[in-house]
Order: sequence, then structure tokens, then C-alpha cells
Amino acid sequence: MSDEKQVVFHVTSNFGHRTQKPFVMVTVGEQDFMTQMSPAEARDLAHNLLACAESSETDAFLITFLRERVKANDEAIAGILQDFREWRGVE
Repeated sequence: MSDEKQVVFHVTSNFGHRTQKPFVMVTVGEQDFMTQMSPAEARDLAHNLLACAESSETDAFLITFLRERVKANDEAIAGILQDFREWRGVE
């Protein structure tokens, strides 16, 4: 992982002077991308990040298991992975 460029997320909580409402600001990289969202949207994003992290590890396990234990080829693995993602509810 040392050769890969790491992306830095910076998240801050804020309160809008004009709107008088709370918001969360997310900055990606060195201010390459910045967005503001409501606390509810921030929670939804956090839940999605956690779910995707779990799904990616499950996908990695399934691919490795099928390749090493079952000796499935990449075409078969792709089909099984698609079926598994549909069953899991993730496209």
C-alpha cells in the first residue's frame, strides 16, 4: 500500500450562521473537493461507507475462496459474484 496515493478525508461539524442549521463539511484531498450536507445525510454516508467496506471484504473472501479452494475460473467467479451481490442487495 505504500506505492498507492492515499486520499485524505477531512470532516468537520459546523453551524450555518445564515441558515441557523447544523451541517457537516467534507473535504477530500487538498481541497480538491468539498461538500456540505445535513447531519442526516452525513449519517447515511457513514452507514454506506461501513456497508461498502464490509461488502468489499466479503467479495474478496468469496473471490479468493472460489479461486483457491473451488478452482473456479474468472468467468465463473464473475457470475457467482454477481449472483451473490444481487442476493445481498448490492449491485
